[in-house]
Amino acid sequence: MMKRMTRKLLLTSLAVMAGFFLVVTTASASTHTYKDKTTRATVTVTKKKGKVTAIVYQLKTGKAFHKRYRTTTKFYTKLTPQGGTRAYLVRKNQHGKVTYKKTIPKILGHKYASVQTAPKIGEVGDVTEGIFMNVDYYGNLKGKRYHHALANFTWWWNTMNDNLTDIPSGNAVVLRSGKVSFSDKLNYKLPD
Repeated sequence: MMKRMTRKLLLTSLAVMAGFFLVVTTASASTHTYKDKTTRATVTVTKKKGKVTAIVYQLKTGKAFHKRYRTTTKFYTKLTPQGGTRAYLVRKNQHGKVTYKKTIPKILGHKYASVQTAPKIGEVGDVTEGIFMNVDYYGNLKGKRYHHALANFTWWWNTMNDNLTDIPSGNAVVLRSGKVSFSDKLNYKLPD
């Protein structure tokens, strides 16, 4: 009888400890999604222990734009901070094909990492029609010129036809706090 009581007590205490461990580990990570009402793009920010650990910026549908752009105006971009001003970036085009997958380089003369990604692998410059994206990662850089920004995403649908007027474009600024702004005004204030 005493063995049975000890056994129950031991199993109960193990179950309580396992439940406590589960609550503690899941409570330390949080995810929040922000939506741009103009373009319908979303930014999902994952934070762990108060720091941003992943940013996913994507546009799943082109319904907010003219018919001619709807099928090609889709993208998926995931940025993972690596510390300091280093970050790893994965970019997929409208077909889900990876077009960029590496650490963002620092541009000569800049303190932060920056890259332009294209809709096709290895493409440089605006030589095709499709979505191009500039990604700037400021990381732990502080100062008035960075406006508490962690990362800045700017995208546009590149066209060879200069007569088109309703060309899709958008931006998202992720702040160090994990909040997101889709404001053009803040985007223009940041260094490029």
